[in-house]
Amino acid sequence: MALDHLCHPKNQGGLGFMHLRDFNQALLSKAVWRFLVDKDSLCVQKPPRNAKWTRPEYGPIKVNCDSAIGENNSYIAIVARDWRGALVFALSKRVETNVPVQVEAEAINWATQLAVE
Repeated sequence: MALDHLCHPKNQGGLGFMHLRDFNQALLSKAVWRFLVDKDSLCVQKPPRNAKWTRPEYGPIKVNCDSAIGENNSYIAIVARDWRGALVFALSKRVETNVPVQVEAEAINWATQLAVE
């Protein structure tokens, strides 16, 4: 399907996407308006310094994932705890990438797969 047909309605053989130029202009206008109304809207608030592990409610399992990035490869780890904070399982494995976003995505993907099982 050609790119120019993406914005045609579905009944005309397109995919029904809105006109992307108009949509992008609206999003940009909304962001500018938000900044004009609230000058702090572009600032990121610092997380609290006293952040700590919290016990999940009764019954569920809490799954945490983490990564350590090396020069040639990286390692990811998954830790699961029950509602009391007792260790259910802890696993780790090596991944063949050193790109931080890819490593974090691998960890999240693996944790999700383990949670579904």
